Amino acid sequence: MECAPRCAHRVCFAHILCWHAEAGGSAGLAASEAASLASYGHLRRAEALQRKSLLEREHLSKTLDFLDPLSDDIPRGAWSIRRDATSNVVTIRSLQWPGSYAYHVAGTPNFGYAYFGFGEKNSDIGFAL
Repeated sequence: MECAPRCAHRVCFAHILCWHAEAGGSAGLAASEAASLASYGHLRRAEALQRKSLLEREHLSKTLDFLDPLSDDIPRGAWSIRRDATSNVVTIRSLQWPGSYAYHVAGTPNFGYAYFGFGEKNSDIGFAL
């Protein structure tokens, strides 16, 4: 499952996806934001945004809030997030898709993800949560 920090990409004026840092954006998430799953989104076409009410969508930024946040995934708790305070590196791993990992260095534009699994979904995740 590909994911990225909320501030890594943005929708440019031509309705195309751009790197936020290239467009004069921020230098990554702050350490406090980086430890929250709500600060990361799936790199795919948004599915959950269409189901949000108009009131919920009113508070979203059209250029930044276009990804489905990891915190909205079902089942809840399908992601594990860990912050190393000595290096400000946040690692995220999927419990539903074993082998799916992501990282972000807080305060920098550095992030990445990788999948080292066999393509098998963890069907016993209900027992692990």
